[in-house]
Amino acid sequence: QAEVFQNMTGNTPEAWNDRPRGAEIARSQIDRGADVIYHAAGGTGIGVLRAAADAGFRVTVFLMPIVPHLTDSLDVLDDALRRIREAGAHRVIWGALHLRPGVKPWFFAWLEQHHPELLSSYRGLYPGVSVQAPKAYRSWLAKRVRPLLRMHQLDGREEDDLPRRGGSRTSPVFTTTSAAREPERLF
Repeated sequence: QAEVFQNMTGNTPEAWNDRPRGAEIARSQIDRGADVIYHAAGGTGIGVLRAAADAGFRVTVFLMPIVPHLTDSLDVLDDALRRIREAGAHRVIWGALHLRPGVKPWFFAWLEQHHPELLSSYRGLYPGVSVQAPKAYRSWLAKRVRPLLRMHQLDGREEDDLPRRGGSRTSPVFTTTSAAREPERLF
């Protein structure tokens, strides 16, 4: 049986960039016995990662979604991986944007409003009922991410490399939805 601890840093832009508060919350959860911490807190999450690393955990970060043509540049990926490593993480699991049913029409409407120049590209990447970016794009992304992982001395796995079911975990995992610093114009 699992016990769930839930904390919020707030819903203001400042709350998403409060590293000390993120660290404070993580230490509190660790002190209460947490062995998995999930956060989706932007810069605040860097504080979460640092606290977990300082407590002796081998930290894993989910760097997802990597958004084609918006957050897949070398500069953005390099900056994200640098900050992840500086926060004490050892491992990154990364993957391209998934557009699941219900999300795809919303995302395409957002794209049409904010980046109409990318619509045709996205229609090619995610045609019809396709949820994942095509294998060719994911392979291109892997060639971009893997050297950066080595440069930042991070172990890394593409989400496609992970087993789908089963397996056991021998150490706690700390995760984040996305550590990439996304341009202000996103969502």
